[in-house]
Amino acid sequence: MNYTFAIISLLLIQYSVVAQNTVGLINYQSGNTDGYLLFSPMTSTKTYLINKCGEKVHEWNTSTNRPALSCHLMNDGSLLRTRKINNINFNEGGSGGIIEKFDWNDNLTWSYGQKAKSSVIEINFCNYVGNEILKLDSVKYKNALNQDFSVTKFKYYIANLVLSRKDGKLFTDNHYYLIDEEKPSSKNIVLRNIPQGEYVSVNFTVGVDSIDNCNGAQSDALDPINGMFWTWNTGYIFMKLEGSSEFSSSPNAMLEYHIGGFKKPNNCIRTISLPLNNAILNTNSLNKTIQIKTDILEILKTPISIDFSALSSVTDFKNATTFADNYSDMFSIFEIK
Repeated sequence: MNYTFAIISLLLIQYSVVAQNTVGLINYQSGNTDGYLLFSPMTSTKTYLINKCGEKVHEWNTSTNRPALSCHLMNDGSLLRTRKINNINFNEGGSGGIIEKFDWNDNLTWSYGQKAKSSVIEINFCNYVGNEILKLDSVKYKNALNQDFSVTKFKYYIANLVLSRKDGKLFTDNHYYLIDEEKPSSKNIVLRNIPQGEYVSVNFTVGVDSIDNCNGAQSDALDPINGMFWTWNTGYIFMKLEGSSEFSSSPNAMLEYHIGGFKKPNNCIRTISLPLNNAILNTNSLNKTIQIKTDILEILKTPISIDFSALSSVTDFKNATTFADNYSDMFSIFEIK
């Protein structure tokens, strides 16, 4: 009887421990000494203080970067924590780069770290039709088949901007940018805190990757309010070109090209690499501007010429990769200043 009671009591104690809201606890043994544990998960920006039962006592969540390999609780309740920095000039040995101190209320009170000189680079996307600056609605252009057309809307996504340095190091920007001809400010991308050095190429992708395509509607450049989200397909339009042509086979002489899709064999994500040729971008000399020409004619002719009378509308995966292959060639370095 006493043996049965002891087993039931032990099970109740174990259930009570497991049932509590624990953090980072895998196994509990009653022989553990009293005290607390402080740890920063390597895949999180948070730092936790827990007791030996795994119950959360306190949490810090102010730091904007993931931790390095050390954290320490000071006598006044402050957290001293190392963290990673994104700096291609400081990447040798260890995984840190900066030390931060937070008070008990999660306020940053002190920090110390290595900081290299940095610059600002502005990338301007200049939309053209051949050698003419794009003007919406009002101007008639000709494609490679000598067919007249006008443009009423032109948008495309730029992502994963990478600046390649002469020594092989990279500066990476992981934001999405929606270039929209109707919004002049959207055509200017400002990259800050660029480590100084000689840069020889700029690389980026056109489109939205599989993860963000599958996460549904999002915010900022990926907000559905921008008119680039396929609600029926739960995904994004990578490039939207609309206009009109008397050669169009669609009602009201409409031209409508909505290109997207990330699954094979209809993957329309394209990676663009633009060498800076002899104009090496030396960020040691003030801030720089890279002007990239985006040529709509290339979307309509290279490598496949688009005949408006045969293909005036693409709004699903059919023929989408034809346009994706064409827009791979629409970018070129226009000027560096």
